[in-house]
Amino acid sequence: MRIERLKYYINKNNFNLDFETDGVGMTWGVSYVRLTIGAKSKFENIEHFFFSTLKSEENQTSGIYGQPTWAENLKIKEIEKEELIQFIDSSVKDIKENEKYWIKENTIDISFLDTTKAYAKCLLINETLYPRHHINTTDIYMTADNNNFYYFEGHWES
Repeated sequence: MRIERLKYYINKNNFNLDFETDGVGMTWGVSYVRLTIGAKSKFENIEHFFFSTLKSEENQTSGIYGQPTWAENLKIKEIEKEELIQFIDSSVKDIKENEKYWIKENTIDISFLDTTKAYAKCLLINETLYPRHHINTTDIYMTADNNNFYYFEGHWES
């Protein structure tokens, strides 16, 4: 993830909402998991895809985001694929446990939460300045395979 390239898309307000899937699965309280998949052929790069996910109507947040100073203060680190797999497994379990309470709100296609994909390098992104959620933790996991970019977001009530 190159911050200068992300800032370019922010400054140009250049985004594409033509995702393969984009949905939210509610867990407990107001916690949720979001999954967005975008075909690589439809996005210029991972930064373009990332900014596009923020512009989607499935974005659950109303906080300030998308300004160059916001992008400069993202905390981005590479993580092991196993950490992403653990997040996916936990997400599926939590969504299934709570789906009876969130029938209308759940828009996620849970079949896309796939731990068997050949994911490439995995990134964990946290917002440090003007986070979209001002309460508790939001983790963003991003990765790709040969054909798609993947955006996983988990927000935890506590």
